[in-house]
Amino acid sequence: MLFVYQRSIFENILKLNEMAIKKVWIEEGCIACGLCESICPKVFVVEDEAVVIEGADFVANDECIKESAIECPVEVIKYQ
Repeated sequence: MLFVYQRSIFENILKLNEMAIKKVWIEEGCIACGLCESICPKVFVVEDEAVVIEGADFVANDECIKESAIECPVEVIKYQ
């Protein structure tokens, strides 16, 4: 029984790694409203337009990246 439980945990970890965000980008059309930066400041910074911070930890900021993409008024935040 213990072996089955351990295997299940391992399989869940593999699934999470497969589903983890690996890439975030901003397509043309950003209006620099600053919403993404206010929602997820460890990933986005807004100057003339929003940019993704180089080296940002996408896994640790998974939820706020998704929220930023949903809330973006011009729908230019994308992720994989």
